[in-house]
Amino acid sequence: MKRGVILEIGNQYITLLTPEGEFLRSRKGKEHYEIGEEVDFFPVNEYVPTKKSYFRLNKWRTGIASAVAAALLFFSIFNLYDGNEVYAYMTIDINPSIEAGVDKKLRVVSLEAFNSEGEEVVNNLEEWMNEPIDSVTQAIIQESKDSGYYKEGAEVLLTTVIVEEEDAPLAEELNENVQSIVESSKEEEVVITALNSTKEDREHALEQGISTGKYVKETLTAREKDLEKQEKKEMKAAEKGLNNGNGQGKGSDHKNDNQGKNNGNDKQDKLFDKKGDPNNPAGIDKDKPKMNDKQSNKGKSNQEDKNGPPEAVQKGKEKQQDKKKQENNNKNRNNKHENNHHNK
Repeated sequence: MKRGVILEIGNQYITLLTPEGEFLRSRKGKEHYEIGEEVDFFPVNEYVPTKKSYFRLNKWRTGIASAVAAALLFFSIFNLYDGNEVYAYMTIDINPSIEAGVDKKLRVVSLEAFNSEGEEVVNNLEEWMNEPIDSVTQAIIQESKDSGYYKEGAEVLLTTVIVEEEDAPLAEELNENVQSIVESSKEEEVVITALNSTKEDREHALEQGISTGKYVKETLTAREKDLEKQEKKEMKAAEKGLNNGNGQGKGSDHKNDNQGKNNGNDKQDKLFDKKGDPNNPAGIDKDKPKMNDKQSNKGKSNQEDKNGPPEAVQKGKEKQQDKKKQENNNKNRNNKHENNHHNK
């Protein structure tokens, strides 16, 4: 069987042009054909045109043949390029770490391993090129089991990245494929965690030589630890502030009470010590510094302010002096009277 483009449609035969440039005939297998249609066929015989038939191929048929051949070449190259273009990535992390690139129809067009276990799994896969991503993912999981890398109950991490993040339909379709993988894996008791990531995360991961899934997981774990440390730090600071507030208030009150008691006791002790001194029965503080004239005058001025005007103070002093004189006179008289009595 060969494949070619229909150039001419007859009553019983069709004439076709193959990619190798051959003009061949084949019996009609169906009622309806179209010029330029590419079909599979069984050649009746090699169509080697004679001189007569050669000239029968007029210009318009030659032009059609050339145009069809050029179109075939163009679309073949275009489809080859378009088919290999990656529209999204999915990383599969078990212990083998593998990244699959898919086209717009979610067919796998590339597989890259990030560790030796991943390389072994990829090499053991029989067919994966242009296969659906869900089928390839299931094959990778199964091969990991067969190679002893997957243990029962272990986590399988699937992380997806859309190249054009605005391509919502592709993202939705890819998520549906991931969900179908998750559901089908439940029957085999495979634990799957699915994550969505970004091109930036994938670039950072490639810089570190790891898959996007591992990078995202490590980043999330580090952030959680930082948050826990920050929360513990804030809680300790709050508890410390609360304890310091209570302790400071109680300690301050206790300190003030003790200080007041100690000051009172010190004053009493000093006063008792000075009064108990035979050389200082009045308890006068000898250690107290003497006032100079200014301080003395200032003290007198303050005392005068308290006692009243200078004239009142002076009159008061004169009355006190008169009273003392009177008391002294009375005392002298009594002493004189006692002396006279004693002499008699």
